Amino acid sequence: MSIILAGLYDDGAGVVMVADKGRTGINPDGTEVTFELKDVSKIKKINDNLYVLLAGDTAITIPFYDYLKEIKPNTTLDRVKELATEKYLSLKKTDLEERVLNHFGYKTLDDFKKDKTATEKFISQLNWRIMTHATDFDCIIVAKEKGSYSINVLSDFHSGTFKKQDMGHFAGGYGKVSQQIMPVLRDTLRQDMTKQQVEKILVEAMKHGRSLSPKYIGKTPDVKTLPD
Repeated sequence: MSIILAGLYDDGAGVVMVADKGRTGINPDGTEVTFELKDVSKIKKINDNLYVLLAGDTAITIPFYDYLKEIKPNTTLDRVKELATEKYLSLKKTDLEERVLNHFGYKTLDDFKKDKTATEKFISQLNWRIMTHATDFDCIIVAKEKGSYSINVLSDFHSGTFKKQDMGHFAGGYGKVSQQIMPVLRDTLRQDMTKQQVEKILVEAMKHGRSLSPKYIGKTPDVKTLPD
C-alpha cells in the first residue's frame, strides 16, 4: 500500500510530486513488514520533461519503469501514453498467466482460448476470473509540453488505460487510502496556488493517509518539484 500524489501550481507552470517512502516485505513467518529505504524513491525521472510516480507490485513497476527509461526524449506525450498502456497491459497479461492460468494447467492465455476440451461451466468460471483479475499497480506520469505541465494517471482501476482527471490539476493513486484523501484535495487544491501552498497540502494529505494505515505506508514524505 502506497501513496503517490501530484499537483500543479501557478496554472501549470510547475508541479509538485509527493510519495511515501515505505516498502513492504515478507518476514520469514509470512507476515508483512513495512520499512523505508533512504535512497529509494517512487518518483522516477525518465528525462528532463518526463517523470513517473509508481506504486504497487514491484514485479510490474520495475519492468514498467525500465521500459519507460528507453523512451526517447522527443517522444510526444500522446505516444508516451500509448507505449505505457501497451507495456502495462502486456505485464498484466503475464501477471494473469502466472497468478491464475498456470494454476489451471495453462501456460498462456492463448492456450486457454484454444482448449476445446473444457466444459462450458469451467470456461465461464475461468473467464470471470480473467475479466476480474486486477493488479496492484498505480502510475502517474508528469509531463512538460509547450511550456506547461500535465498530470496523467494510468491505473488498473480503469482497465490499464489513462483516465482524464475530473479536476485536471491534481491526481493520486487508486488505492483505498489514496481514495480516502482525494476529497480533501478536491476541497483545498487550486491550480493557481503557489508551489509552497500545493506542497504543504500534498504533504499534509500524505501524512493524513498514513494515519489511516500506519502499518503499510511509509512515514517519510518524498517530495520533488518541477522545475527544480
